[in-house]
Amino acid sequence: MDRRTFESLASETRIEILKLLDQRQMTVTELSKHLDLAKSTVHEHLAKMLESGLVEKIEDHRKWTYYRLTYKAKRILHPNEMVKIMVLLGISFLAFIGGILEIGGYKNTLSQQDQMMAHPGAEEGALAPEMASKAATMMAEPDYTKLFLGVSLLIGSLLLGYWSLRRWKDFRS
Repeated sequence: MDRRTFESLASETRIEILKLLDQRQMTVTELSKHLDLAKSTVHEHLAKMLESGLVEKIEDHRKWTYYRLTYKAKRILHPNEMVKIMVLLGISFLAFIGGILEIGGYKNTLSQQDQMMAHPGAEEGALAPEMASKAATMMAEPDYTKLFLGVSLLIGSLLLGYWSLRRWKDFRS
């Protein structure tokens, strides 16, 4: 933060303006009503905040001019927001990797089952007793737990990643 930013934050009124603009963008009239101040006073405070880069003016070719927070002001008001978003993105990435590994484990189980089926004498009972019991359990019905867990992790990671990226985009804009 530079000197201008510190000077802008030295006023309680400007801090209140920041908090109001954190809720939504507003006009000078709306801000003056919320703060019980004259429009000219609010306009002077906004000019200082524009200079320091804490707010920006949005002119939409109508007669109203809106003011909203910049990324710099959002970082001041919510210093830990980016950390939360990065943690959520990291968890999303780990869940995605876990989903891929679980699906890989399911495929490995299926390939072992196919090998047991292809083994000569598997049907005739020519296998060793421990192999025969393992083959019987594997041939009975595939276990879909790994597949279900893998797909659930993949879907969850994609949803969490999308939500995190949306929060990051909203925070940046």
